[in-house]
Amino acid sequence: MSARGLLQNPALFAGFKTTPIECIKEWVKISLEHGTNFVYFHQVLMDMLENVLTKSDRRIFNTLLTTSAVIDFLNQNVFENIIN
Repeated sequence: MSARGLLQNPALFAGFKTTPIECIKEWVKISLEHGTNFVYFHQVLMDMLENVLTKSDRRIFNTLLTTSAVIDFLNQNVFENIIN
């Protein structure tokens, strides 16, 4: 049960009710630096964004097929600029 909660919100035990934007940014940064497999990269983000995005935004996000599409989506819908 706590494993699912930690997938949805890695900052759960730090007292955050939803995944902080900084946590999402850090996951994207680490994934890009290490060449994380797209399927895994996308699945982790789907879990982290479950309580951040609206249902319609989640549907769109779940159809994205490339890393660049995911980054563009995040920049347009979640935060301003994840890659500095």
